[in-house]
Amino acid sequence: MALSVEQQAKRAFKMTASMLPILMHGDEAALLKLYREEIGELEREPPTYAMELGSHVEPFMLDRLERTTGHAITLRGEVVDHPTIPEFCCTLDGYRSFDDAIIENKFLAPFRHREEFAAYYYPQALAQMRCVGAARCILHVGRGTSEPEEFNLTPKPDDAVAAAYEAEMWARVEAFRQCLRTFTPPVDMPKVPAPEFWRTVDLTQEPLPNWGHVMLPTLQIFEDTREAAEEHEKSGKEARTLVPDDVAIVLTPEHRLSRNKKGVISIRRRNAA
Repeated sequence: MALSVEQQAKRAFKMTASMLPILMHGDEAALLKLYREEIGELEREPPTYAMELGSHVEPFMLDRLERTTGHAITLRGEVVDHPTIPEFCCTLDGYRSFDDAIIENKFLAPFRHREEFAAYYYPQALAQMRCVGAARCILHVGRGTSEPEEFNLTPKPDDAVAAAYEAEMWARVEAFRQCLRTFTPPVDMPKVPAPEFWRTVDLTQEPLPNWGHVMLPTLQIFEDTREAAEEHEKSGKEARTLVPDDVAIVLTPEHRLSRNKKGVISIRRRNAA
């Protein structure tokens, strides 16, 4: 999202949350590029098509989230200083008072996987949460034309891995700030794995969640029909191999086998609705 002149003035000479994915991800070339841009040695690249598209789509995503949930998203574009760390700030995509959560909004390519992008943007969202003093950090992601999803990246209070990750994150902020102050290129910062975001639910133990009572019998049906499904797939393959090369369509009392232009044979039930 493009920054206004006022936003740029508030962020001037400060480190920002948007820098943290680079500091934590272990890409040495990206880290050096960021350093050279910050000291004025390298001119920033103009926005790409994807960046400009995101600047138009992301406000719409927040508007729609607000409309569909009925919960206001405020502080959009607000620049917030960290309460205790000097020369550090963030620019919020939004804040939701309903659940005391910062909303970090991203419009990404459809092939991006949640484990990859959640880990990459985690330090940015975490820093925003600390700047605001919020209880939760939410990554709101739209991938292509799919319905946007919310991912809760809030660190667990008793998670030692999350605590160590955050301590290293702020140590790198200070180290990079010293590089900028002294015009000293940063040394390599290895990638730090983000804490685990996704829960493990053991349905062999009581009490079960509400959805667990439905999932267990559903999975039992899945297991009971395994052999039948394998036999179904095997017989379908055999039937396709029996169709002569010069035959495009085969009709049976129950099925229609048809060959497409690429030679692939499909099987459909003739009486299917």
